[in-house]
Amino acid sequence: MIRLATALTAAALLPIAALLPAARAQAQEPNDIRRFALIVGANDGGPERVSLRYAARDAQAFDRVLEQLGGMAPEDRLLILDPKRAQLMGGLDQLHVMLATADAQAGGSGRHRNELLIYYSGHSDNEGLLLGGERVSYTELRRAIDAVPADVRITILDSCESGTLTRLKGGRMQQPFLVDASTEVRGRATLTSSSADEAAQESDDVGGSFFTHFLVSGLRGAADTTGDKKVTLNEAYQFAFHETLARTEGTRSGAQHPSYDFQLAGSGDVVLTDLRTTSAGLRLPATLHGRIFVRDASGQLVAELRKTDGRETLLGLPPGAYTVLVDQEGHLSRAELTLTDGQSTPLEPGTLVAFEGDANTLRGGAAPPAAPASAAVTYREQKVNLALVPGVSTNDAVDGPERNTLSIALLGARAGQIHGLALGGLFHWVDDSVEGVSANGLGSYIGGNLSGADWAGLASVVRGDVGGAQAGGLVNVAQGEVTGIQMSGGVNYAGKNVGGIQASGVLSIAKGDVIGLQLSPVNQAQRVTGLQLGLVNVAQHVDGVPFGLVSWVQDGLHVPELYATGYAPLNVDLKLGNEYVFTGFSVGYSPIDKQRVFGGFTLGGRIPFGHFHLDVEAASHTIVEDNFKTLGGQLATLDTTLGWRPFDGYQDFAIFGGPALNVHVAQDKHEAQTGRSLAFGPTKAWTSGDTTVRLSPGLKVGLGF
Repeated sequence: MIRLATALTAAALLPIAALLPAARAQAQEPNDIRRFALIVGANDGGPERVSLRYAARDAQAFDRVLEQLGGMAPEDRLLILDPKRAQLMGGLDQLHVMLATADAQAGGSGRHRNELLIYYSGHSDNEGLLLGGERVSYTELRRAIDAVPADVRITILDSCESGTLTRLKGGRMQQPFLVDASTEVRGRATLTSSSADEAAQESDDVGGSFFTHFLVSGLRGAADTTGDKKVTLNEAYQFAFHETLARTEGTRSGAQHPSYDFQLAGSGDVVLTDLRTTSAGLRLPATLHGRIFVRDASGQLVAELRKTDGRETLLGLPPGAYTVLVDQEGHLSRAELTLTDGQSTPLEPGTLVAFEGDANTLRGGAAPPAAPASAAVTYREQKVNLALVPGVSTNDAVDGPERNTLSIALLGARAGQIHGLALGGLFHWVDDSVEGVSANGLGSYIGGNLSGADWAGLASVVRGDVGGAQAGGLVNVAQGEVTGIQMSGGVNYAGKNVGGIQASGVLSIAKGDVIGLQLSPVNQAQRVTGLQLGLVNVAQHVDGVPFGLVSWVQDGLHVPELYATGYAPLNVDLKLGNEYVFTGFSVGYSPIDKQRVFGGFTLGGRIPFGHFHLDVEAASHTIVEDNFKTLGGQLATLDTTLGWRPFDGYQDFAIFGGPALNVHVAQDKHEAQTGRSLAFGPTKAWTSGDTTVRLSPGLKVGLGF
């Protein structure tokens, strides 16, 4: 697949190795350095461009490594996925405000320096960036970046023909700035993944662009050639350059050639990531050698390197379960281990277990799949197959494995490949791939990939990838990726990523990422870009909306709160969701007038900005009183609160408060009088028969933990 790879030449990098800012933790920095970043991933280049698969994932991976090992605070990074032109330009405007504010806070101190990093992964041509059918020209992009008040501006474009940007002004070689331990660099630099007339590449094997994949691996420690547990720009680039060049030289598009433009003055070697700050780590012993692949619990390739004898390597990774594969010139071994928070875990040689596998597949960075038979088998054309059951069919007259254009089975049939239509009264068993439509009354099994549609009344199993639609009355299983629709009445399972819709009547599981919609009573995925809609949603990260009764986002909100309102002085609740959308469950108590207990459900949205956030919440509460003997009606509230998070190290601790609107509905006449105890300030009441509706203002103040 053609697109990004960023194979930059080693000679072009040395003059700019001091450009990117050092992590803030470096005590030797003579200036107060603050770094800001705009990170953009855009899969959609418009109707005339093939949609990319991994641009958003590239941006997320780059953002994560800056957060985990690069010393960048969340409020100093903007991550934008699949933006339109207005959103990209708006992000640059927001950076302008953020840096201007930082300058004002510094008070004009000569020891203060702002540094700006722009990263873009997506479509482009020789005129500019392509965003969903809209264009941002290179000229206006450079003008907008130059307008940001930063001392150092770094732009990295991982896209096709992006070298045109650097050709606008050209560049010339300078002496390297790697002079001393401090960094004194001012100016700008632009790095692009391809020259003005080249295409860049992304890879299904590595699950992203070649260069971003190896750059992130290098920043996690694979590029630390000195063993000082720090990765400099020069080390990270040299590692990514050699690994990317080795991968792209043999592709159909050929090796990529970068372009550069820099206008800088200064000196210093710059540390991009500091492995001493990682919460967990994997130590590869000095005696270990070979090509190393590290996969997380979802099967995603998170690090890859070629290791030599004689040097221990530390990889900075989040806590969790990992699988390590080692390829020593075709001799394969693997180990399962768990990294724990606060310590580095060694890969003991005794834990590696030899196994048989496809060494070429491992070098490509993909998990060993059920290899399609087409890779090693020649199929004989059998246009039509008529079958009663497997073994009683016209396929039996063919000498060797067969490829059918039309296969019709009264009960069931078996074929090597289907390139057309398969109809089965009960089932079809296909050893390799299906390109077309397979419809069966009971079930189907496809040993390779599905390109088209597969319908089964009970269960559909695909051992490879699904490109199109997979529908099973009860169960769908796709061990590879799903691009399109996976729909069942019971359970959906995708072994890798889902790009499209995953919908079921009971449970949907994606072991990788979901880009699109996941719709089931219970949903589970790694990272969701889009909408996760269900009664229970579970994800590691959600860029979009998790909507349900319970939405557990691992790196999102799971915040208990203690607060007071006009109707109850003591309330506790738990908010669950991502940074922008949440649900909550609350319990309140009021001893005023009567002992009342409130139980409620909340749906809300959050707008974070700096150390503050604005929450808008709608809640419904059931009221019981007199020691749970009497139902006191329903209370609906609409709250708007401003929260302040005063401590950087405790992002969930907040002080909040704001106005509310309360609507109390009771089915008992006596509430027309005693209902006043629920009001805060002036009220308006309506009574009709036994129903009383009371509208009143309110107040909400409290603490979040």
